[in-house]
Amino acid sequence: MAQIRLFNVANDPFQVAPFEQIHAFETGTEFSLQNGYVKADFDANGFLTAITTLDDKVKTNVKLEFINYGTRKSGDKSGAYLFLPDGPAQPLSVERPKVKIIQGKILSYVEVEMTFGKHKVWLKNSPGVDGTGLQIDNEIDINSMNNREIAMRLTSEVDSGDEFFTHLNGFQMIKRKRLSKIPLQGNYYPVPTMAYIQDEQR
Repeated sequence: MAQIRLFNVANDPFQVAPFEQIHAFETGTEFSLQNGYVKADFDANGFLTAITTLDDKVKTNVKLEFINYGTRKSGDKSGAYLFLPDGPAQPLSVERPKVKIIQGKILSYVEVEMTFGKHKVWLKNSPGVDGTGLQIDNEIDINSMNNREIAMRLTSEVDSGDEFFTHLNGFQMIKRKRLSKIPLQGNYYPVPTMAYIQDEQR
């Protein structure tokens, strides 16, 4: 049977079998999920803080946060195919979100309920390639946003400098370089398939 924990809830909402074993806490705490390949560490709000590969014991610290861009007040507006921010991103405040932690034999996940949407991180207990990484899903309530661009930012200790890689056409990867002299939106690329960063060690 899966182990279920709830953070930032006043009381246990489940009173019937088999859900009476759910553990509810008024405040959150740091926790981890792992399978045979990776271990993921999370903060008290359910956001990723580190990933450790278990075969070579390499730990990479990661800060996950949500940010938002405003859009220009005059002229063209941002849209489905146009990104026109009014300046640098601002962090989105996430205070005491409801956090669900489900740990099972086949699948484990963390779900964070925020005012503007849901953030979920999956970890599969699979011997195949699908068990070697994390799956992240975000559901954003666009009805609560007016002319805002929402993004999930991952800040890591990978020393990649200004270089990163994105797919070119779904089949090939191309090296990109972040340029400070061009407008902010010029350093953004559509990535429907894949992207990665690297350094000498990772």
